Amino acid sequence: MINLFNILKLAPSCSGLLSGAIFDCENPPVPGVRKRAIIGSIDAIADKVFDPLNPLLLTSIVMKSGLQMFEFDGAKNSILPSVTLREGTNANNYGHVLGISIFELGSDQKLNIQNMASDRMFAIIENANDSSLGDSIFEVYGLGGMEVNELERIPTDPDTLGAYVLTMQTPESYGGEPQIPVSYDAGGFEATLAAIEILLAPAVP
Repeated sequence: MINLFNILKLAPSCSGLLSGAIFDCENPPVPGVRKRAIIGSIDAIADKVFDPLNPLLLTSIVMKSGLQMFEFDGAKNSILPSVTLREGTNANNYGHVLGISIFELGSDQKLNIQNMASDRMFAIIENANDSSLGDSIFEVYGLGGMEVNELERIPTDPDTLGAYVLTMQTPESYGGEPQIPVSYDAGGFEATLAAIEILLAPAVP
């Protein structure tokens, strides 16, 4: 199977402007994301399938046997995804950034956090569920592999509730991301939710 992500990684987009955009004042976008992040290791991905007509639409993620993604609960504004353009000499790339707070403080979670700091990860984020988003209610950040570049815990900080605050992003040393976060749609909202539940359980052969 052709991996469109690898193709895009090798060459910048040369197609140019494709269409305009409208602002629907009766149905404007709703800012915000659901208070959870679904995070997995890049090395745990067995396969990715993209729409044949749109390389920014991911329709399937398959994990390697026995591996899975994990859900990190948030509170208020503790899930902070963002994307920025990184202008290069010959080609542009994009910086995918995800900030999360981890409110579990036990030793098992400390070990998990320390392991995350040496892993390369990707994440599924659920945007505010409104009709203006179409097939982009779910987006995937970091298909090039994000790494933790900031980690802090201030036990006395009332704003963070003493949580571990992590920021991860795709390192520029890897060439960044070749595209903005892709949409993830496995066949509609309910079907995508069901697909995510499958990703949250160990994959079977």
